[in-house]
Amino acid sequence: MKYDLIKKWYRVVIEPYIKEIQSSIWSYRYSRQITIILMLILLGATGFWCYRWWQRQQEAITQKALSECLYAYQAAFQDKDESWANVTMLFNVGYEQHSSSSLAPYFLIFYADALFKQGKRNEALEKFDEAIKIVPSDSPLLFLYKTKRALIQMDDEEHTGRDEGLQELKLLAENEENKNRDMALYYLGLYYWAQDNVKEAQAIWQKLVNDFFTHEKIGSSPWAVLARTKLEQIV
Repeated sequence: MKYDLIKKWYRVVIEPYIKEIQSSIWSYRYSRQITIILMLILLGATGFWCYRWWQRQQEAITQKALSECLYAYQAAFQDKDESWANVTMLFNVGYEQHSSSSLAPYFLIFYADALFKQGKRNEALEKFDEAIKIVPSDSPLLFLYKTKRALIQMDDEEHTGRDEGLQELKLLAENEENKNRDMALYYLGLYYWAQDNVKEAQAIWQKLVNDFFTHEKIGSSPWAVLARTKLEQIV
């Protein structure tokens, strides 16, 4: 009887108190976990925002550096008081300082072109290769750079290098995904024209005119206009 009374007192008074303590402990642990999670999210968001801010700052600095290099390039191209050697040095330094930037390929492209302007064809090809490797695959300029590289290689005095450049230009001219296919077709026709292979040049330029002279979206390609002028000369 006395034992039953103690058990009843335990269930009514002590057991609810213990459960309340346990509930408080679990509630504290849960709220602590939530707080830690929220802190981690906040720190992550802050870190991401800081990184993006830093990235934008770096891109702004890179754009300014590239702009200064392009100004020097334009001055040299227009035969103003600027040497190609200095332009080469500027783009080289610009690339080394901003190699992690999304604009890095453009430093290399103009660096390669400045080398070519100095007659350093092999070095220019090496830099073009480096640039093409890091240009995004969806860049609208990728095929333009590949065409430029093929044309430089075709300038090689050695037959092997010239043939490789020609094969590359043919592939670019046949590639339907190449947004600069009209340019590749024009220069391919010009190559055969220079080789006195008028029939081949005429066939390639005619294809260029047929495919690009009256484009539904962008109008006539300037390369198609040039090709049509060449065809009129042949006739």
